[in-house]
Amino acid sequence: MASLRATLSPALLERGGVILLLLAALVPRVRDVAATFDREIDGFQGSCFAAFCVNYERLGVGRFGGYPTFNIDVPADADAELYLYGNHPPTVPLLCWATLKLVGPDGWNEAWREDRAPEGVELPLRLPFLLFHLFGLWTFWWALRQGSGSRVAMLGLAILAMTPVSALYAKLINYENPTLALVLLGYGFHARYLRGGAMRDLVRLGLCFAGAAAITFSPLFFLPPLVLQLLLRRNVAGAVRLALVVGACALVPIVVHGLWVRSALPAETSESVWSRAAHLLEPLFDGTQPFGEWCRRQWVRLEYYLSAPIFYAAVAGLVVLAWRRVRRRGSGEQPDGERIELAPPLLFGGFLLLFAFYTHTFDGEGVHGGQTLFLLNLAPAAAALAAVFLDALAPHLARLRGGIAPLVVATSLVGMPGIARTNEVRHLWRAPGPRDDPSLTTGPDQPLPATSGAEIAAILPAGSIGLYPRQLAFNNAPSFYAWRTLLPADRETLGQTIGIIGELGLADLPRYLLLPREPDEAMRADIEAIRADLAARVEPVAGDDKWELWPLQL
Repeated sequence: MASLRATLSPALLERGGVILLLLAALVPRVRDVAATFDREIDGFQGSCFAAFCVNYERLGVGRFGGYPTFNIDVPADADAELYLYGNHPPTVPLLCWATLKLVGPDGWNEAWREDRAPEGVELPLRLPFLLFHLFGLWTFWWALRQGSGSRVAMLGLAILAMTPVSALYAKLINYENPTLALVLLGYGFHARYLRGGAMRDLVRLGLCFAGAAAITFSPLFFLPPLVLQLLLRRNVAGAVRLALVVGACALVPIVVHGLWVRSALPAETSESVWSRAAHLLEPLFDGTQPFGEWCRRQWVRLEYYLSAPIFYAAVAGLVVLAWRRVRRRGSGEQPDGERIELAPPLLFGGFLLLFAFYTHTFDGEGVHGGQTLFLLNLAPAAAALAAVFLDALAPHLARLRGGIAPLVVATSLVGMPGIARTNEVRHLWRAPGPRDDPSLTTGPDQPLPATSGAEIAAILPAGSIGLYPRQLAFNNAPSFYAWRTLLPADRETLGQTIGIIGELGLADLPRYLLLPREPDEAMRADIEAIRADLAARVEPVAGDDKWELWPLQL
């Protein structure tokens, strides 16, 4: 073995290690890549983008300048009433559509004519995002290597490979994975720019941010930390140059999107950036969502979705960096030109992004509340900080016998619990239950969206609107699989929901309320109260062993 190591160059060993780590990372990430959409954000986003693709085919990809629409039922000649989506550039929806055009299953673009969802679209839709995610893992390693060297980069990649939030959202059909991959690539060029000052690296950094901003505007939050890092290194000229070049590159696609969306969509369907920002931050300023409580919720959710060992190793890494800075300032030393820490700007940028989406990241109680996909933007920072901590331990572990084995063991102790957490969350999100597979006696009570969608399609007539009790907490996926417009409602908001149907131009369609035959105990009283209200006026028009269908005429 020693002779084999002697014949292999360090560079070859490093490349082999990176390949092995990427292959190992692929194992939990490729699982379920062809499965139906799940009960959580995978189901929400995946079904949205699948519907976007169908509507590109049925309405025309250029009808609204490439911007997509959510509708299952499309009102005739009423563009202003379509549920159009222009919050982001249409890059990702168009990527999904192009992927289905190239490798989608036969007939996916014609299924809507038969009032059914396309079958088998999940794998081709997820595939490009999984590839972007794997590219992001590589760019993360490469960026850390440019900044802090090969050992920190390998440790960071190993930790990120085992981080639950990274594995869980690896194939998410959304904006995060392609954007993060390009931002991390840009951070690597930033490290090279800090070290050498080459203009070509600054231009490459700008191009990375331009590409990411052509997907969504979140890269803007990762730019101020880079400027600040240069200022802290007393390089004011470099900071100004970076802010101007990279800022201009990132703003160009955002400005183009802003102008294009105004010309392509009906005026009443487009929302300005400022009004959207005001909506997201309003609960902070009116006091309904206090900042202290927001911080507490981020801490709790990060501890869960990173796993406690990775989370606290990251905290320890932050302490290590703070101590190094204090010690350097006390001794009057200049920043170490050979080591450029990317973890602090990644952390700062990730938290800026979470704060910008304040309402989304505040909502909900407990670890599963809020839109936890935003935590994916902090996963690289957490892995990089944990790598700093492990790298600081390395000299002490080297005193033990066994070469690098003690460091490998320490890294495994930090990262392996994350694999168990990934499996735990996966079970909640997508494990089948007795409704999905009659041979099962245990499992989640809520069926998978494909099961609920098939049940609803069997009882709810095509071309009608289905309302269901809000307590069922469906995402969009049951509506997609049923290929029926489904909306949540409760006793207090039923009239408002009917109003939304009118706003969507679907007021003339028949409306029904879907009530489960056997609701969970927690919602049974509410469901029975709704059933009693309806029974005083109408009779159910259809039913089976799972659902009752009640007519709604208001």
